[in-house]
Amino acid sequence: MRLGNCYESAVNHMVDSKQEFGIKTMTLVHGIVTGQHDLEGAKFLHAWCELDGLVFDLSNNQNISMDKDLYYSIGKIVDTVRYSFDDMCVLCIESNHYGHWDEDLASKETITWKKD
Repeated sequence: MRLGNCYESAVNHMVDSKQEFGIKTMTLVHGIVTGQHDLEGAKFLHAWCELDGLVFDLSNNQNISMDKDLYYSIGKIVDTVRYSFDDMCVLCIESNHYGHWDEDLASKETITWKKD
């Protein structure tokens, strides 16, 4: 079982930003984040949005917006896959889910998620 709602939150933020504000250049990012606190050192997939050097992470009822370099430093993020709005829409429709879509990236996770 995956924890959180990062994929759904990130996709929804992309859609809302385009519909409400006409923002077409935001990027959806899936990446490997290194955990902190209870997940210290574990590497897991996460999703967020980026625009003009800022990160927007609305997962788990957070409202994080911060400098991209700082976000990547805190999360020790190295591996990412980036999606345009149009690519995201196609992948959501084809897969019938919010993500993740890149198995090479997913293979870098070190957490074993429980099956429901």
